[in-house]
Amino acid sequence: MMCYAGPYVAMIPYASPQTLVVVPVGPDGIAPTQTISTTGYGVIGMKCATWGVELLVRENGADHLSRLPFRIEDGTVTQEPQEVISWTIPKSNSSPMPLEITRMEDEYSQFGPRGLGDWFVRLPHARTPEHEYVVHFVSVEKRLPEELETTLRADLLERTFDGHVTRTVPLVRSRVFEGE
Repeated sequence: MMCYAGPYVAMIPYASPQTLVVVPVGPDGIAPTQTISTTGYGVIGMKCATWGVELLVRENGADHLSRLPFRIEDGTVTQEPQEVISWTIPKSNSSPMPLEITRMEDEYSQFGPRGLGDWFVRLPHARTPEHEYVVHFVSVEKRLPEELETTLRADLLERTFDGHVTRTVPLVRSRVFEGE
């Protein structure tokens, strides 16, 4: 999962353990990557806003969901108090999920690859007048004799307004092989 709505990129891997990774952009440019453990929670979704990131989580063994917000300001990530959501999740898979929970899960979106190609997404202005910040995505498929190889790469770029890249931070390196 990946999202961005302010001068930062936030990511959560689908694999365990799930860790919130935030690459903030502060007044001095790209700030050091911050990694926050989500141990004790199963992350169901994430959404980004100009103020920061909010995770939709389920505590291990809990019968409810919670919102876990993180404020991102001037390149610093700060966890805010958890907000418990009062709806109860059914214990049985045969019981229907309450409509309120299903609607809320739909609000927590994450970025997904747009398909094949090479594209850029500009981050909102980060109070650094001489640079702009973009996420550069490259997605490629390669047909091999017995399988299909799909590669996704994403990098956070700091560049001048004339396009000269001054710094690159690798975000995602994914390679998947699908057999026939």
